[in-house]
Order: sequence, then structure tokens, then C-alpha cells
Amino acid sequence: MTSTRAHGPAYRSVVDLGLRDVGVGNDPRRVVRQVGKAALAGFALLFVFLIALCAFLAVTGVGGWVVFPLLLALMAATILCGYWYGTRSALAYVLPLNVLMAPAIFYVTASYVILLMIFVSAVAAAGLWAGAALRQRVPEEPERRTGLRYAVSGLSLVRISGGLLAALVALMVVGALLGFEPRTLGLAISEVTARELPADGRSNLTGNAASFAYTPSAGLREFVKDEHWDAGPNDGARWELRTSVGAGDNVVSLAHYIFTDPRLDSPAAVADFVAGKDDEHSRNAGTRVSHTTRVVDGRTGYVWTHESGGGYWHRVTWFPARVHSIRLECVANRQVARFKRLCAEATASLRFHP
Repeated sequence: MTSTRAHGPAYRSVVDLGLRDVGVGNDPRRVVRQVGKAALAGFALLFVFLIALCAFLAVTGVGGWVVFPLLLALMAATILCGYWYGTRSALAYVLPLNVLMAPAIFYVTASYVILLMIFVSAVAAAGLWAGAALRQRVPEEPERRTGLRYAVSGLSLVRISGGLLAALVALMVVGALLGFEPRTLGLAISEVTARELPADGRSNLTGNAASFAYTPSAGLREFVKDEHWDAGPNDGARWELRTSVGAGDNVVSLAHYIFTDPRLDSPAAVADFVAGKDDEHSRNAGTRVSHTTRVVDGRTGYVWTHESGGGYWHRVTWFPARVHSIRLECVANRQVARFKRLCAEATASLRFHP
């Protein structure tokens, strides 16, 4: 009689059978080895790059030209990543990366975000592909197509991410047809959280360091949006007069600041402050913008007037002081003529209080 040796079960659970259908076996060590290391590394690298880019621009205040050398650095890093792991699997994570960048359209002009998506995706894909191609594979060691990474990544992940991006693009198109800008969503959220006051014809800045009068009319709303910088009493106080979000991003705001680093307690410090604002508004306008001066209620104000992308008109007046610095800011994109008149009223009636 031929004896047979008992064998263990070929599977341990129904879940195990399901995983086998997508090429995942029941050996945990093999599964761990097959997790898409290159894909995860590429994804992490791109995500860190975006965070570093935003932080660098915010801290240094340099112009947009810095994006190009940073893209070159990203290209070099992704080539190394692709070469190190010797696989193109990280390419599947380029599209999901765009899903992470997409929410920026609610705070920045959509065209800028789309351009950044295109450039970063193209550079990352080219770098990962080139790095993988540089590393020659052993002919007897074909790329394995089993493991957890093929169950949760690859084509299925691309489909999910592509669907999310398609829905987002459709939302943007419908919003554009209805006259809604994605970036105004941030305004809508801020209005929900801000304290609204009656539009009674006078500003209501917390602490009353300054005030002005305006002509009330239909569609105007007042909001208190204090930011609480804590350098002193009412530092960061902010009051706004604006239209509803549906009418566009149109606002006249009055804000109070106490600068401590550096202190604006000398002509040289004020000159440096104004020079920095010259650069800031020039970047916003995309061309060189210089300030003018205007004396209001005995104080010298520095005025910047310019336009920017999306049809925006800006007029910002700073009144720097040793303690109580005041900013009067006027911005409009869909009711420019109306808010130019409101801005002129605010400037003419602006008064400072001890």
C-alpha cells in the first residue's frame, strides 16, 4: 500500500484565497519584501519636495524663478530613486501626488496650481523612468508582478486618482461657467467662522486704533477676522467690508499690527520695511511696483497700487509706526469700480486714535 503524507491546508482563510486571486500569497515575509518600496519612496520624495518648496518660498520671499532650479534638483533626486530600486513602479504614484496638490486651487489661482502639477509630474516621471532604465536588470531575474503593491497600486490606484482628478476638473469647469472661482471656497469658510457685524457705515476694528466711514449699500457685509499675533494688545486685529462670496473677492480691510522683529522705531527700519513691501507687491503683480506716499491724519502712508492675475485690482496703504502700525487694504476682482470708490472714501475719512 502506498502511504501518503498529510499536508497542511493550502490556505488558512477565505481572505487568503481572495488575496491569492490578485497574486498575494500567504507568506508574510514575502509580502513585506514585495511592498512597493520604490513606489513609496518616490511618493514620499515628491511630497517632501512640495513641502520644502512652499516653505522655502515662504521663508525667503524669493521670486518664482526658484522653481526651476528646484525642479532640476527634483529630477536628479528621482533619477537616483529610480536607479536605486531599479523599477518603474513609482511612476504609478505620480498621479496620486496630483490629488494631494489639488486642494491648493481653493487658495491659489487655479492656473498656477495646474502648471505646477504638470511640471512636477513630468519631471518626476522622467526622472523615475530614466533612473530605472539606467540600471540594467539581470536577464534571468524578470520583474516580479506579485505582491501587495500590485493589489493596492498600479493601474487600480491610477484609476482611482484619475477619477478624483476628473471630478475636480469637472467641478472647476462647472464653477467657471457659473462664475464661481475655486479659491473663493476659502473665503466662504472664513466667513462661516468669522463674526459678522451690521454694515452701518463705520469700521469696527478691535481696539479702535483707527477707523473710517463708508457709504452703506446693498450687498455689503462687515466681518471681524482678528488673527491674534500676541505681540501686544490687539496685535493682528482685522476688520473687513466685503461682498458675498458669490459676488467675487471684493474687500476693504483695516488691520492693526505691532512689529517687534524688527521694530519699526527708526527711519532705517521703516525704509527696510517699505523696501520689502516693494518686492512683495512686485512679485504679486508680476512686474516692478514702486510705492507712493500720502499723508493721512498727520501720518505718512506708503501706497501700492497694481493689478494681478485673475483680474484683481489692489491698493494697499501701510502706516508703519513704532507700536501701532495700520494697514488699509482694498482688493477687488468683479466689482472693481465700486470698491475703488469705497477705497477712496475709506482713505479720505481714515482717522487714527491713541
